[in-house]
Amino acid sequence: MFENTSEDELADLSVPDQVLGFLAANEDRAFNTRAIASQIDVDEGAVSTALPRVKDRGLVEHKATH
Repeated sequence: MFENTSEDELADLSVPDQVLGFLAANEDRAFNTRAIASQIDVDEGAVSTALPRVKDRGLVEHKATH
């Protein structure tokens, strides 16, 4: 879904959608909040707010260690 999306198009997405896109593209790995924020060039606080929302929707799972 996000593999063929340009950086400008990704920037137009909401932070939760950007987080989901990044995680979907890297589904074989686990990331902490800081790493996700750095990779999608979004404030760490915004990613920290977005992660529980997508987790509550059952779209990601939290792993205790990375």
